[in-house]
Amino acid sequence: VVVVSPAAGTWEKKAAADLAKYVGLMTGAAPAVADAPKGDAPAFLVGKAALDADPTLAAALAKAAKPNPLLRADAVVVRRAGNRVLLAGTNDDAHYYAVATLLRMWGCRWFVPGEFG
Repeated sequence: VVVVSPAAGTWEKKAAADLAKYVGLMTGAAPAVADAPKGDAPAFLVGKAALDADPTLAAALAKAAKPNPLLRADAVVVRRAGNRVLLAGTNDDAHYYAVATLLRMWGCRWFVPGEFG
């Protein structure tokens, strides 16, 4: 299951949906997108759900973020804790970047937008 907060922003929700889609394409499974984990079952936690599940992620993000950014400090964290994969960023866009980072680590690449790419 892919867990995303009901209060998630636009890109955070898109990150959860895309993660479920691409895990499905890579494995043939169809992960559900939910607002809470199902007991102790394996889960991907995206954005606020990950930050709520593991408060130490906020410190890791603060450490990874650029100290004096010109515009803003985007940072991501990708962490496994038992049977949970925690994916979070410093803002709504960065939550999506965290998911894209995980997919890239698994070999998922995009060339152009759409089914062809």
